[in-house]
Amino acid sequence: MTTKKAGFKTPLLFILIILLSQYVCQPIQIQPVSLDLAPVVILGFDLNGKVVLANRKACELLGYEMDEIVGKNWIENFLPDRIKDEVRDVFEKIKNAELKPVEVYENAIINKDNEERLILWHNGYLKDQNGNIQIIISAGLDVTEKRQLENELQEQLNIFKTLTDILEQLIKSDLNVKERAKMVARACVELFGAHSAWVGYAAPDKSVKVMGKYPEDDPSLKDIVARWDDSPYGCGAAGRSIKNGKHVLIEDTLRDESHEAWREKAKLFGIRTIAAFPLVNPKRVYGTLVVRSDKSGFFNEKKIQALQLLANAAASALESAQMFEDLQKSFEKLSTLQMIDKVILSSNDLTEVSEEILDQVVRALNVDSAFLTLCNKKDRRFELVVKKGFKTNVLEETLNELVASFLDDNVERRDLPNESRKRILQEEKFQWYHGAVLLLENRPLCCLFEVYRSDVFEPAREWLDFFDTIVNQIKIAIERIVLLGDLRETNLKLLKAYDETIEALAQAIDMRDAETFGHSKRVADLTVKIAKALGVEEEKLIHIRRGALLHDIGKLAVPDRILLKPGKLDEEEWKIMKMHPLYAQNMLSKIEYLQPASDIPLYHHERWDGSGYPFGLKGEDIPLSARIFAVVDVYDALSSDRPYRKAWTKQEAIDYIKNESGRLFDPKVVEVFLKMLEEGA
Repeated sequence: MTTKKAGFKTPLLFILIILLSQYVCQPIQIQPVSLDLAPVVILGFDLNGKVVLANRKACELLGYEMDEIVGKNWIENFLPDRIKDEVRDVFEKIKNAELKPVEVYENAIINKDNEERLILWHNGYLKDQNGNIQIIISAGLDVTEKRQLENELQEQLNIFKTLTDILEQLIKSDLNVKERAKMVARACVELFGAHSAWVGYAAPDKSVKVMGKYPEDDPSLKDIVARWDDSPYGCGAAGRSIKNGKHVLIEDTLRDESHEAWREKAKLFGIRTIAAFPLVNPKRVYGTLVVRSDKSGFFNEKKIQALQLLANAAASALESAQMFEDLQKSFEKLSTLQMIDKVILSSNDLTEVSEEILDQVVRALNVDSAFLTLCNKKDRRFELVVKKGFKTNVLEETLNELVASFLDDNVERRDLPNESRKRILQEEKFQWYHGAVLLLENRPLCCLFEVYRSDVFEPAREWLDFFDTIVNQIKIAIERIVLLGDLRETNLKLLKAYDETIEALAQAIDMRDAETFGHSKRVADLTVKIAKALGVEEEKLIHIRRGALLHDIGKLAVPDRILLKPGKLDEEEWKIMKMHPLYAQNMLSKIEYLQPASDIPLYHHERWDGSGYPFGLKGEDIPLSARIFAVVDVYDALSSDRPYRKAWTKQEAIDYIKNESGRLFDPKVVEVFLKMLEEGA
């Protein structure tokens, strides 16, 4: 009899007993000899729960003789206290025929040695001739060892699944050493039931650096000190596991001599036992996983095996993350230098470039503050002061006092005077600084660059080399911008000379025909305004203006007899006149900086419907600048006197433009043009 329902098939012998128990025609007499042959426990109970029948297997399992079992109440004498009430309920249901006889159940019994055995029961009953239940029959199979084996296998499966899940999480996680180390420590606490855990790295200086711990706010994990040398701090579990490459178990932290250095702390926080598992890679021991418990005997053989497997998996995951971080640091340095190069090339503004460089420097050098200042040695005046991370104005005040201290031409690097340095460190609460003075070649300028930290810092050679590289980049940036400033000033003067030459040339073209004097400048100004209104990019407007000014440059190749003829041109003359856009293209193509301005001279006689010349282009195949100029040029021509006709009135010219919109002219351009005329353009 039992309360726990089992989930597997009934043995053949059980089925035979149940069939026998339900025989209702005659009372059945079961011979003891036949029951003793059965390989399972067979018990019979009266309706009060007393044992009336027990076979040899039952006596062997319980450890009692037959007369010690028969006549005793089964529930009171042979079951654990924790299940007695529940079994009574089941017995009543069996007695009242409320349970189906084919159901199988499982529960524990207690033998003579007070040992619990787990039995799989199949319950039935024997009835009299009237169908009334007389005896309850229970056949049971001892499944104790089977269940123990199943539980052990399930426990091993759970451990394997746990380790698999942890490994999968480690693989999927970011390549961050601290986060991965914390994940491993957390698994020890949450999945294995440890009090706390930490992961340490076996540093080259023989110290054990904490990479991750859990719980992170546990006071017992604060200020961990461990080494892997022969000092007292190297004799603990962590140090020995690294030195020996094997797990180390300290069963009693209060008595084990190797734990002497940490005994008081263990006593304070109740840490009773500790195990350390080496993180081993193919070449060396990378570090250690230290697991701590507040329970004695916490580490059994299976748990130690599982934790060592976890440590083995963690070693690979942590070292790969460490390698990635090392590579990332190298990449970040290269990236910083590349970014500084990019900043240098992206802007010609010295302040903007300096601020961008300081942003990169503070991050890459892992400092709290930095400043960069540029001083003119001639008048001892600062032309630039850029800072990052400073909370007061002490820097500016100090620099103003110290101009003379680092403007000596013979000085390459110099510290600020002691009093001023003390003031900066004190007011900004800095504890460390490093800097350099840069002298620019053949320039009356020098630069002071310094970085600061709020903690004590001992830079490695690698850090100092990187600092010097950045200093060199800063020097290149400043020299480039200063040089570009000079070049830009020269270039502006040159461009001004170019544009003045173009305007003079346009004026000369207009002067060739007294009737068109001033035409080129008028149409150029209005064409640029319309282009800007239509959203043309600013950098293209200069080319549009130049093209508008030089739109008739091709007419220089047209003879005066044709160009200045007062009457209409004949067919041959008109053919020559229509060649002037091609002449213009040929002239401008030989001047590189005027090539982008050739659209208007070449296409300004093309028309929206394709009726223009020299190519008969149609619609948006005509460049926008030429479509704009066509409207402006025709309007200005109609409004001006020509050798062959008088000027039209403004309204007549406007009406003509409106009427030809969509045929000769781009409707969108006409719309903007007319709007500008209304606004007085």
